[in-house]
Amino acid sequence: MANSAFTVTGTGGGGGAQTLIQTITVANQKTVSFTTGITNIYGSFVVRVANLICQSGDNALLMNFSTNGGVSYDNTSGHYQWLFTGSAPAAYLNRNSTPTTSFNIMGQVTPNYGIDSTYPASASIEIYNPLATTYVSYNAAVGYGLSAAIGGVVTGESSGYYNVSTGGVNAFQFSLANADNMISGVFTLYGVT
Repeated sequence: MANSAFTVTGTGGGGGAQTLIQTITVANQKTVSFTTGITNIYGSFVVRVANLICQSGDNALLMNFSTNGGVSYDNTSGHYQWLFTGSAPAAYLNRNSTPTTSFNIMGQVTPNYGIDSTYPASASIEIYNPLATTYVSYNAAVGYGLSAAIGGVVTGESSGYYNVSTGGVNAFQFSLANADNMISGVFTLYGVT
């Protein structure tokens, strides 16, 4: 896991200068967690997911928040509300959650439009004002391949908000819906000023 700092000038999805906070290279693990560098220096954060390969197909990438620096992650029913829209071969995907226990960033386990275990998935996720004490929102642009049985790719967008119960969000964690391992991929966290 590398951790270094540099600033990207110009805009790139975040609307301002982006400072690299941390890069995590996935190596057959259940979760990826960012627990440092999430401070009020930045107004928002961007997480880039590149070339994610899952242990098994028909999966979904989930995101949970922590208000205690990653000691624990909130999975309280009703704290997360999200919407996923996307297009796939011969299908238009539109999933609107009732309040749930995590964000579904990309993938749809049912009906067979989840992230495949063969083709890499990628996303750019912006988390807005995470240190707010009421609501924290996010928006993500995603793309991933479907199983050979269905074929093709899904492109789409996911967005939602988190109902902060105490304090502000100061850690982010990613996992898979099927509790599988993430075999490989790279997660990179940037702070946006």
